[in-house]
Amino acid sequence: MIVTNFDKAVEKVLVHEGGFVNDPLDRGGATNWGITQKTYENFVGRPVSISEIQNMPRGNAITIYKTQYWDKVRGDEIKSYPIAFSIFDQAVNQGPARAIKRAQSVLGIYPDGNIDSEMIKRLNNSDEADFINKFADESERYYRRIVENNPSQEKFLAGWLKRVESIRSYGMSNLTKASIGIGAVAMIVATTFLYLKLKEKKA
Repeated sequence: MIVTNFDKAVEKVLVHEGGFVNDPLDRGGATNWGITQKTYENFVGRPVSISEIQNMPRGNAITIYKTQYWDKVRGDEIKSYPIAFSIFDQAVNQGPARAIKRAQSVLGIYPDGNIDSEMIKRLNNSDEADFINKFADESERYYRRIVENNPSQEKFLAGWLKRVESIRSYGMSNLTKASIGIGAVAMIVATTFLYLKLKEKKA
């Protein structure tokens, strides 16, 4: 059986999202596998009860993630698995448009929330480590702004920030060999530059 990038990504996202939650302070309302009641109602085409959310089949959640999140960020067209995963994970947590805007900000593209062929090209030419770190930093700033604007959400901040660091570490652990090489070169250059600066000061 061939394991696709989506297969790997959705398993990690399901770990991030966890099981059934119905916290009155959660603006998404009742959720299971990270799927909100409203999203599930759109999927089945009718109103659903809390009990139905609680007993949502895992396969239904995976189908929703594929059609409404992975496909919306065009995950299959992004060559880098860690970059595709990072955008997908945040699409699940905050909506595809917000995740795409964040990626556009990292790429220096006007953030309109629409992913086109030119953006895919830019993503596929990006340095993985650089993109992942900048994308994670943007996500952290976004979560902190939520709490600044609505202090009632502070109880979720620690979990959100933990998720950001999980995305960062998972992405960095899945870099391609080429990106690892680029990152190593960048580190050597930065270290050499710092050494020369210190040497100048001592001279």
